[in-house]
Amino acid sequence: MKNKRSIRQYKDQEVEKSIIEHIIEAGIYSPTAGNKQPVSYAIVTGERLKELTKLSLKTLKSFADDFNDGNIDLNIDLNSAKRYTSMWKRFYKSYFEKGIDELFFNAPCLLLILGDTEKTLDPKTDCVIASCNIGNMAYASGLGFCYNGFFVRAYQSEEICKFLGLELKYNLYTAMTIGYPNVEYRRTVFREKKEIFWI
Repeated sequence: MKNKRSIRQYKDQEVEKSIIEHIIEAGIYSPTAGNKQPVSYAIVTGERLKELTKLSLKTLKSFADDFNDGNIDLNIDLNSAKRYTSMWKRFYKSYFEKGIDELFFNAPCLLLILGDTEKTLDPKTDCVIASCNIGNMAYASGLGFCYNGFFVRAYQSEEICKFLGLELKYNLYTAMTIGYPNVEYRRTVFREKKEIFWI
């Protein structure tokens, strides 16, 4: 747990289907409220992932342009909005001018964790629990991963939903890039000392 790090450098190596299914199983056996089991999964790989990368970067740049023009509200504080939109523009430029992927980091696999709103009104917590267990299983299986909130934002685009072919009842709560790490960390991330209240 202490040595686990977000991975943004991946080997040019596909992740075996059996391993992906194995780590998803950790999500499937995660607890859900009322045992409603509203969590589903989508895996994007290969050429479809390359197409999705381009579409996502165009979508995020469009969000940035619309925000700067005063046409949309990103529903976050102003400083974060300015920082994110600046990053989205940089991601777009890096990819289409230099071929550098700062969104998915050339990961071989993107895993989407979706909540079925027809099974429960608020499946978010169930999806988050599943994603944590999947991350732990991925790490235990020799894989690296990184949560990707920017794609969760891009998923709000009708064009991306149409591209993925997912039904409207599925809300995306977590996106994770997954692959074999091409970097090795020698220390964990510093954590602030937290108060523990014994009551």
